[in-house]
Amino acid sequence: VAIPRSSKRVATSVHAAPIKPKLEMNVATRSVVAECFGTFLLTVLFMAAPGKYALVAAPLTLALLVSIIGKVSGCHVNPAVTLGFLATSQIAVGTALAYVVAQLVGAVLGVGFASSILGIAISAPVMSSRKATLFLEIISSALWMMAVYTSSTDGKSYEMPSAPLKIAAAFAIIIAIGGSANPAISTAQTLFRNSSFSVQTLYWAADVFGMTLGALVCKNVF
Repeated sequence: VAIPRSSKRVATSVHAAPIKPKLEMNVATRSVVAECFGTFLLTVLFMAAPGKYALVAAPLTLALLVSIIGKVSGCHVNPAVTLGFLATSQIAVGTALAYVVAQLVGAVLGVGFASSILGIAISAPVMSSRKATLFLEIISSALWMMAVYTSSTDGKSYEMPSAPLKIAAAFAIIIAIGGSANPAISTAQTLFRNSSFSVQTLYWAADVFGMTLGALVCKNVF
C-alpha cells in the first residue's frame, strides 16, 4: 500500500517595498518655490538668447511660465509686479516679502548659471540719460503691470485664455524699446559685474512706481 506523502503548501510572504511619500508642500511654500524657479528660468533664457532673438525667446518663456506656474503663484517673477499687487491689496505683506526674496534669489542663481556655466557675458544696461531711462522704465513697468493686472482677478488666477499672450506681448514691447522693468534681474547682473549699485536705485524706484501706477489705474479706471 502506497502511503501518500502529505504535501504542505509552503506559504511565502512577499513584502512589498515601502512606498515613499511624495514631497508635499503647502500652498505658501509652493508659491515661493514657483517664483524662485520661474525667475531663474526667465533670467537664464533672457540672457541666453543672442541679440534680436531675445525679442522672441524671452516673451515666449514668460508666456509658458504664466501657463505653467500662473495657477500656483501668479507668475509674478518680478519684484515690481509683486509690489504693484501689494499696493492694490491683492497680496498679503508677508507673501509679498517672501515673493521678492524668492525672485531675487532666482535672478542671482540665473545670472550665476548663465555666466558661469553657459559662459554668457553680463552686459551693462545702456542708458542714454538718467531722465530718459527713468521715464522709459516707468512706462515699461506700467505697461507690463496693466497686462498682468487685467489678466488676473486676484494676482494669481489667470482664467483668460489670452493671458499668456497678452503678458508676453507687453514684455516683447519692453525689450524692443530697450526697457528692463525687472529690478531682480538688473540687480543680479550688477552684483556679478561688481559695479556700483547706485544705478539700481533708479531702476527700483522707476519700476516699482510704474508697476504701482499701472495697477492703480487698472483698479480704479478699467
